[in-house]
Formats: sequence, C-alpha cells, structure tokens
Amino acid sequence: MEDMQSVVRISLVSYLLLLIGCAATSVSRQWAGDTGNFAAANYECMRDSRTPYGGSGWGLVAAGAQAKHQARVLYQMCMESKGYQPVCPTGYHLNDDRDKCKPDSEK
Repeated sequence: MEDMQSVVRISLVSYLLLLIGCAATSVSRQWAGDTGNFAAANYECMRDSRTPYGGSGWGLVAAGAQAKHQARVLYQMCMESKGYQPVCPTGYHLNDDRDKCKPDSEK
C-alpha cells in the first residue's frame, strides 16, 4: 500500500511540475480605436478571418498551424482597415509581426 501511495505522490508532483514549467506568462495586445464600434468590428473580423484547412497526420498539424497564422494575419488586417491599431501596455512593445507584445527589455 505504501508503494502505491509513493507512486501516486511522485506522479502528482511530476504532473504539477510539468504544469508549472509549461505555464507561460503573456501579455495580450489591445486595440486602440473607436470603442463604440469595437464589438461589431471585432465580430466581423473574427467571422471574416476564419480559414479552412485539411490534411492528415503531420500534414494536418502543419495545415492547422498555417491556417491559424493566416487567420491572425487576416484578423489584424481587417481590424486595421476599420481604424483600429494594435497597442501594448506600458513596458511592452509589438514584435516584428505586430501580433504579440514583448517586454521592452527584449528589444
């Protein structure tokens, strides 16, 4: 019985360490622009940026990653076309693709 409890404890600790190690803190960009029309613009851009993909095995994984990237690009272009600009909180700046905020210490 003690052996089983030890195995459960070790498994639980390993699982928690894995979760802690994989946890990443990220800062989301915001959109600066007309707050009165944001909900409608966001909805339209989310709807219009959906990108279908297909495949099997590793091809499906690659296709999914490419579709996700393409959807982000289309969404950003749509929001910018409606007058919204991506901004980061104080102490952060946009990366080269302007889709994520990075700490100013990582320039």
